[in-house]
Amino acid sequence: MKGQTLIAQYQNGKRDFGQADLQGADLCGANLSKIFLFKADLRGANLSEANLNKGQPIRRRPA
Repeated sequence: MKGQTLIAQYQNGKRDFGQADLQGADLCGANLSKIFLFKADLRGANLSEANLNKGQPIRRRPA
């Protein structure tokens, strides 16, 4: 999933992105408060300065 797709879905109220494939997604500076990313694949994703306050725990998938 591309970063812009995730952001659009998030802005429409979706918060559960558990197990989503977010490899290489650009989420730099995005407001993602209360997002659920459990088991999401974040390899290579840019989360710098993203707001993940009150989000659910993130666990990396095994390589």
